[in-house]
Amino acid sequence: MSDNKKSKTLLAAAISLVIAGQASVASAGSLTIEEIVVTTTKRLEALQDVSVSVSTVDTEFMQIAGISDIEDVSMHVPSLTVSTNSSPWNTSFRMRRIGNEGNIPTFEPDTGLFIDGAFRSRSGLGLGDLVDIERIEVLKGPQSTLYGKNVTAGLISVTTKAPTEDFEAMLEGSVGEDDLYVAKGFVSGGLAENVFGRLTFSHSEHDALMDNASGEDANELNSTSLRGQLVLEPSEDLAIQLTLGAVERDFNGLVGEPEFSTTAQAVFAQAQRFPTISNATPLADNKLGNYKIDYHPDTSTFNQESYEFIATVDYYIGDVMLTSISSYDEYDVVSHQQSAAQSPIDILSFRDDTSGYSWSQEFRLTGESGDSLEWITGIFAYHNNFQRGTDNKPEFVMGADIEELGFALLAPNLTTQLGADPIATSILLGSGNPIANGLGVAGDTGDFYNEQDTDTFGIFGQFTWSITADLSMTAGLRYSYEEKDATLITSYTNSPLATAAAPAFALPLAAPGGLAGLLAPDNSWAPDDSWDAITGNVTLEYHVNDDVMIYGTLAHGFKAGGFNLGFGTLPNEQRPFDEETVDTLEFGWKTQFYDNRLQVNGSVFHTEYTDFQSAAFQGLTFLVNNAEQVDNTGVEFDGLFLVSESISVNFAVSYVIAEYDEYTRGSCYIGRAPDSATQADKCDLSGEELPFAPRWKANSGIQYEAPMGAGDFYSRVDIAWVGKHNPSSELDPRHKQSDYAMGNVKLGWRTENLDVSLWSKNFTDQSYAIQYAPDNLMSGVTRAGSHQGFFNDPRSTGVTVRYDF
Repeated sequence: MSDNKKSKTLLAAAISLVIAGQASVASAGSLTIEEIVVTTTKRLEALQDVSVSVSTVDTEFMQIAGISDIEDVSMHVPSLTVSTNSSPWNTSFRMRRIGNEGNIPTFEPDTGLFIDGAFRSRSGLGLGDLVDIERIEVLKGPQSTLYGKNVTAGLISVTTKAPTEDFEAMLEGSVGEDDLYVAKGFVSGGLAENVFGRLTFSHSEHDALMDNASGEDANELNSTSLRGQLVLEPSEDLAIQLTLGAVERDFNGLVGEPEFSTTAQAVFAQAQRFPTISNATPLADNKLGNYKIDYHPDTSTFNQESYEFIATVDYYIGDVMLTSISSYDEYDVVSHQQSAAQSPIDILSFRDDTSGYSWSQEFRLTGESGDSLEWITGIFAYHNNFQRGTDNKPEFVMGADIEELGFALLAPNLTTQLGADPIATSILLGSGNPIANGLGVAGDTGDFYNEQDTDTFGIFGQFTWSITADLSMTAGLRYSYEEKDATLITSYTNSPLATAAAPAFALPLAAPGGLAGLLAPDNSWAPDDSWDAITGNVTLEYHVNDDVMIYGTLAHGFKAGGFNLGFGTLPNEQRPFDEETVDTLEFGWKTQFYDNRLQVNGSVFHTEYTDFQSAAFQGLTFLVNNAEQVDNTGVEFDGLFLVSESISVNFAVSYVIAEYDEYTRGSCYIGRAPDSATQADKCDLSGEELPFAPRWKANSGIQYEAPMGAGDFYSRVDIAWVGKHNPSSELDPRHKQSDYAMGNVKLGWRTENLDVSLWSKNFTDQSYAIQYAPDNLMSGVTRAGSHQGFFNDPRSTGVTVRYDF
């Protein structure tokens, strides 16, 4: 069956599940949907009473649906898109199709991640596997009043389970295809009077999922996380919770599958004629999406060590609650691409060392005035230090075959210049006679160093006024100030011969030498800047009756500007990018029917981003600039239906048009001429839909439970469908992704303590592109359209056994 037919078949199945479920409703019964409590407004409130577009998954749902990471969550929340290319550290979040790739260490995304109320600047911080989680709340749309740190698209709030007074424990183990092994567990209970503790661990590993013809295979997993919590309750008015967590990852990461142009393939073939390359193999399969690569000698190793600490204090002063959230995190991440050129010959290695730390402090006062006014106010301070590069190790090293590649590129030019003089050509290109070539020689090195300090301060307040029993108004303001100080240093050591070759053969990547295309010579830059803004929101909420609530929101948000650090030859004056602002209008509803057996919530929204911070891949690095205006308009709804005591159905649909209303400095895909003679490699993308932004996304799931023996049998099928879109930041028309659908299935039997299940993720083995981009090196050298793709994991099937003590 073709992928397109497979997608339509699965979508039809998803729709039929919902229709069949609705047709089976009994006229009466005692079933009712359990109330879900969220902290969206930094208060404990029922989901159906919150006038914010929010989706949530809790412990019970995550367990029965087999949710093990944030990407699994996105299958049930189509407004959220989670994608990973080279490592979990680079996971990126998009909300309502707004977001950017996660490969830019100094670039904070539009969708914020909060763990137990503490902001995390990187998606890979603090979270290993999702184990021992109380709930995950996905807030859609700008949230710039109560959550002020760069949340112009939305946020993900993860709440972990707190220690318990009574003893409880759990052990869980899973085995699956590709030698998948997962172990999880926790233990919790009282340690002394009014002192409770909880310890949680997880470990996941599997073998490589990508076959490499010339070296080590890629896309492994080896991740371990540990989290300890302590709760102290000295009095009825005071509670202190301390959390310490650690994550360690060490494996060969996911890499791009390159598809080289005919020009690049000819260059490789020419290079392989030279005697120095003795063990190079032909390209294994010059085709995307087959999980096969030909990297020499190895792929990419990834190592992460990260730690976090969170201290939360709740103290009642009369009827007012004082909350303090103190947070600290640090990390050290090394990604080493031994074959950065993604080729079967040894051309270039790239070692990317990043490290950093951050601390934050928030104080909040929450209270009520009379019977009609609720209020919250607070201050927020945040500091982040980021470093990339080292003093004692070069980031770029030219490989043993770089000269042969240079010869292969230079040969046609020299033949033209020397005419029909075979003796001269033979001497200049002969083995053992290293001529001046345009790419450098083996051992040439390049160094770069980045450091950035970010300081943020915010003060905020919000109140809710109950005008009548059915009508209320919420309004809030926030003042934000952010300051950034940065350092950029780059240098390289190119052979003198490489420099001498430049007049004869100037490469777009390498003029005058190979590393000159990646690093500006002896560049030292120390920018600093600051931004501030007043943001806010106004919401009117009206309860039509006990089962229907409607609301309307106006909101204004802000995200600070920054600098393009990293490496590259971009002139320093072009490296800053401006702040981003956002204005949104939203109308939403929360409804329940059939004695609260059916809930349907949704919203219609229009959002405008001014100076939207847009990122595009430039070959080994990213460039951020500002799109003058982005428009984002859509409708979304989700629902849960208890068909009977045994059957429940959930469903969600998201339709969004996200487009560049004006973007005159977009990146040109290879082969497209710039629209302006004064702006090289810049194209006008005005009127184009954003990359990674399908108009349609939908999901549906059906769950069945029934008594069996001493326990209960259960089964669940989830299907997600994604419409056609272009997953390349430069909108290369070759990379249009057709619509696709994928599904998960789980069958299990459980008692009060034991749960045994058989599951399959992506059970139809659907393959789709997460991201397309120019390939790391040859697209810049040959300018002939070589590119790479990152793809989802293939089908994984396994067994899980869980025991609760």
